[in-house]
Amino acid sequence: MTLSEAADWLRLSADEVSRLAAIGDLPGQQIGREWRFLRSVLQSWLSMRTESRRSSAGR
Repeated sequence: MTLSEAADWLRLSADEVSRLAAIGDLPGQQIGREWRFLRSVLQSWLSMRTESRRSSAGR
């Protein structure tokens, strides 16, 4: 997925996706000046964040 496609899929701004990827919080690969993302990896990342929030809320 491109940066724009990933942002749409995650329902985040492209700037936020770019920032998260640049600091290593969002899994992606920068090729030249462009970011690329795998949908399956983003889905796993999103699931882990959701599970983490649920376990934190239950404390």
